[in-house]
Amino acid sequence: TYANDGWEDNFQEILEKLKKLVDEGKVRHVGLSNENPWGFMKFIEYSKIGLPKMITIQNPYSLLNRLFEVGNAEICKRENVGLLAYSPLGFGVLSGKYRNGEMPENSRLKLFPNLSRFSNVNCAKAIDMYYEISQKHNMTLAEMSLAFVNDRPFVTSNIIGATSMDQLKENINSINIKLSDEVISEINLVNKKIKKVEKPENFIENKKDINSEKIPKQKNNKIKNSTKKRNIDLQSYKIIFILKDVDPKDPTEELSSILSNSEVNFEIEKIERILDS
Repeated sequence: TYANDGWEDNFQEILEKLKKLVDEGKVRHVGLSNENPWGFMKFIEYSKIGLPKMITIQNPYSLLNRLFEVGNAEICKRENVGLLAYSPLGFGVLSGKYRNGEMPENSRLKLFPNLSRFSNVNCAKAIDMYYEISQKHNMTLAEMSLAFVNDRPFVTSNIIGATSMDQLKENINSINIKLSDEVISEINLVNKKIKKVEKPENFIENKKDINSEKIPKQKNNKIKNSTKKRNIDLQSYKIIFILKDVDPKDPTEELSSILSNSEVNFEIEKIERILDS
């Protein structure tokens, strides 16, 4: 079992507070933002005992980020909840304006270079392939990207953003575009190619849960010392690194080397699993 992290379930308390606002007429309906499937379903379950139902969920969704399809999309369908998709152009990279190393003045990535989520090699490859599809079918990349989001059955609103009238017109025009089955198939093929990566050599899957607090000290040292020996060939893979006594903000030299040499968009979140050697 996992060690107790001190977190306590407060879903019911949140909904009870929101119910008061609904009853007072201050709020008509309630929704979620940036929620995962487990939390999503917990809120839905509590709504079945007389508490307000979350009728929308606002999560990122685009051609470059289809994670919502894993779990959350089915919940939307089964529970009649709509996705308010934000960042449908992935910080604007799906407009195509950053292709071939371009960095327009006053663009988001020029002004905020730390927004590097979609700046890795795989995203660049995907953008180029999506661009070719859009040109083949007489659309701009932005129009095709937004039309794809509009077309998803679990999406009820596509949250667009623009800094010029031309961008706004292009974004709005996407509502008039219906993607053909051929285009959808080509898009899905790109998505399949890009996300297909090898798992790390020592990736643990379907193993018994490990309580990190019970791992002997020498075992942890072994994990640290063996990190350099691992041959991790990754291109685009989200990994949660769990190494006891290793601060994710200040990793060991060996782990830092792997992070810097892999074409990976890492999100180091919390200690949940031990990478055993």
